Amino acid sequence: MIKKIFIFICCSGLLSLPARAQDLPQRLSQAMEQKRANNYFEGTRTFADDMAATPNTLMELLSLYGQDSSALVREFTCELYAFLHEKTTDNQIKQAVIAHLGTALSDSIQDVRATAAAALNEIPAGEFSDKAKRLIIESFSAYGPLDDEQVLLAGYLHLTELTDILQQVKNDPGQDNGVRWRCYLALARMDDEPSLDFILAAVRKRGVNDRVVYNDFPGLVYTRQRKAFDYLIKELFSDEQKCHSPNPSIEREMVCGYRIMEMLAPVIKDFPLNVTAAGTVNTKNYDKALEKARKWLKQHETDYEILI
Repeated sequence: MIKKIFIFICCSGLLSLPARAQDLPQRLSQAMEQKRANNYFEGTRTFADDMAATPNTLMELLSLYGQDSSALVREFTCELYAFLHEKTTDNQIKQAVIAHLGTALSDSIQDVRATAAAALNEIPAGEFSDKAKRLIIESFSAYGPLDDEQVLLAGYLHLTELTDILQQVKNDPGQDNGVRWRCYLALARMDDEPSLDFILAAVRKRGVNDRVVYNDFPGLVYTRQRKAFDYLIKELFSDEQKCHSPNPSIEREMVCGYRIMEMLAPVIKDFPLNVTAAGTVNTKNYDKALEKARKWLKQHETDYEILI
């Protein structure tokens, strides 16, 4: 592999680039060899400076590893592609990243497919070309079983060509229950009313507690359906103390509205609260923040707009 990389350097003219770019092939090769041995723990941010300074060089190098014999290397390549998409402003590179991740959805190893799908789910839907969507659609017939993130990606992009497959998996009791549940979510995202009704009925039956708020409510948000949001908003107004603080030193129960407003803030237009990169509301007083959220939602009960 190292010999191939140095041949590539000579052919592509990397030796004429700044010192960091010249050093990149060796550093990336070393990281990949450590990853191959399951002994690399520094993560993608090690290459953050390279992504900013020489993204095209990194893209060319990563293409060497997309078909590597090691699934660990291929998975890490997907992680690097995802981080590169986040860091670059170059639309051509963004499109190339999407294409590479889309190809990885047809990998024979589920962990690689899951990593690629999770990365694609974080990319704005408007960036996906018809060709990229075709890669995603084709991946559903490449290998089984389907991955949770792969299913959610179909709903996120409204790939109605996959409706029949999702319906089949959803109705198959032999399939993994988690994947079946995500098929319901994906179909609901694509405006399938029976799937949405099934989800809401199941969640209501479970009641409201920490487990439901953390495990099921994000799925309701994912659907981007008003019926689901109306239910979440109803629970945001509840003063029943059914949840616990994420701070383990606080033992008393609390209202679940704090967590719900964190979920709703990024996905409702003009919501009066902002969230941090960590997903928490940007406030020093959660009681006042919840009061503010409730007041705004009461004023906009019939005209709030869900961000797709």
